[in-house]
Amino acid sequence: MGARRAVRARGLLLVLLATLPWQGFAAGSAKEMDKTTAERILSTTPRSPQAYAALLVLLKNPDSGGYRGPPHSAARVASYLGAEGVPLIVKAFREETDRTTRLEALAALRAMEKLTEEGMTVLPEALTDRDSSIRIAAVRVLVYRSERAAEAAPLLLSALGRETDADAKRLLADGVANLAGYLARRSKVSIEAVTPLIRLLEHEENPLLRESFALALGRLGPDAKPAVATLARCLQDPDSSVRFRGAEALARIGPAAADAVPALLAAFRAYRPDDRCTVVKALAEIAPNAEGVASVLVEALSNRNYMTRGHAVAGLRQLQDVRVAVPALERAVRDRHWDVREEALRALAKFGREAASATPTIVEALRDERASVRSRAVRSLGATCPDAGLLVRCLVSTLKDAAPEVRYSSAFILGERGREAARALPALTEALEDSYSGIRKCSAEALGKMGPAAAPAVPALKRALDDKVEDVRIAAARALRLIQHAAEGDSQE
Repeated sequence: MGARRAVRARGLLLVLLATLPWQGFAAGSAKEMDKTTAERILSTTPRSPQAYAALLVLLKNPDSGGYRGPPHSAARVASYLGAEGVPLIVKAFREETDRTTRLEALAALRAMEKLTEEGMTVLPEALTDRDSSIRIAAVRVLVYRSERAAEAAPLLLSALGRETDADAKRLLADGVANLAGYLARRSKVSIEAVTPLIRLLEHEENPLLRESFALALGRLGPDAKPAVATLARCLQDPDSSVRFRGAEALARIGPAAADAVPALLAAFRAYRPDDRCTVVKALAEIAPNAEGVASVLVEALSNRNYMTRGHAVAGLRQLQDVRVAVPALERAVRDRHWDVREEALRALAKFGREAASATPTIVEALRDERASVRSRAVRSLGATCPDAGLLVRCLVSTLKDAAPEVRYSSAFILGERGREAARALPALTEALEDSYSGIRKCSAEALGKMGPAAAPAVPALKRALDDKVEDVRIAAARALRLIQHAAEGDSQE
C-alpha cells in the first residue's frame, strides 16, 4: 500500500515539475524562454496565453536567412499559427522596436499560406517606415503574395513616388513589373496603373529604374498603349538595357503600338547588327506589312544572331506579299540554325499552294540532319505541293525515316490525301507493324481513307484488331468499315 502511494506521489511531482516552467512564461517574458520551448508552445498550443512570448523568441532569434532568404523561423511561425495567428504577428510588428523582430514579423506574413485582411493592413505602414530595410521587406511581401496583386500594385506605385533609397526603389520597380504581368494575365489592368509608370519612366535618371519601368509597361501588354510614345523614345536612350526593354515592351503591346513603327525602323538602321534583335521582334509583332518593314525583315535574315533571324521569319510569315515572303523563307529553310529552318518551313506551310514554288527547297529539307526539321518539312510539303504524285513518292520514302516523329507526320499527311495516296498502300500496310502506336494508328486511318484501293491491306488491318493499344484497334476497325462501305458504294454505282 505504501509503495503504491509512493509511486502515485512521484507521478504527481513529475507532473507538477513539468508545468513549472510554463507558469513563468504566462506573464509573457520572452527572455526566459529558449527556442526549443518556444517552438513546442507554438506547435502544440498556439492559442495559449504563452504564444505571444513564444512568438517573440522565434522572431528575435531567426535561424538563418532572415528576411532575405527563406526565413526558417518565420516559415515555422506561419505554419504553427496559421491565419488565426496573424493578429499576434501584426502586434509584434507594431509594438516591438528592434529591427530583427519586425523584419521577421513581415517574413512570417510572407510565409503565410494565405495573407488575411488584417495582415494586409500592416503593409502600408511598413512601406512608409523610416527604416529602408523594413520598406524593402514590405515590398517583398507584396510581390510574393500574388493573390493580393490587385491591392498591392497601387501600394507599390504610391511608394515608388516617395521612395528615396536606391535599393528599395529598384525593388519596388521590379515588384511593379512582376505584378503588372500577373494583373495583365488576369485582365485586371487599367489606365490608372499605366499613367504613373509613364511618368516615372519619363523623369527617372537612374537607368536601372528606367529599365524596370519599361519592363513593367511591357508586361501590361496592349493595355499599355498610352505609353507607346514614351517607349518609342526609349529606343534612343543612352543605356542599351533601356533601349532593349523599350523595344521589348513595344513588341508585347503588339499591333496597338503601330505608331512606333517609324521609330523602330530608324532604330534598326541606327543600331549595331548585334543590337537589332528586339527591334526586329517588335516590327514582326506590331506591323510586318507596314511600309518599309518587309525589306528590314529580309535584311535581318542575314544577321548572325539566330534569334534575330527567327524573329524575321515570324514577321515574313505574316506578309501579304507572297512574292517577297516565299523567296525569303526559302533562304531561311537553308539557315544554319535548325530552329530558323523549322520556323521557315512552318511559315511556308501557312501560305499553302501559294508557296508551291518552294517545293524543291522543301523536298531538299526532307534530308535535313535534324529530325524535327524533317518532320516539319513533311507537313510543309503536304500543305504546299500541288503534285500529288511527287508528294506521295516523297512520303513513302520518309515513312521509313529513322525518327518516329518523321514517320508519324508522313502517315498523317498521307491520310489527309485520301485516295490520292493509293500508291503508298504497301508502305502504309508495312507501317501497321511500326513499333510506335501513334504511327500504327495514323497508318490505319490513312488506309481507311483510301477506300476500295486499300482492299489488299484488309488482312493486315484485321491483324491490327488484336493490337495491344486500344487506339490502334479502334482505328483498324474504323478503317475496315470505311473500306467496306466505300466498296459497296462503288459497286452500286
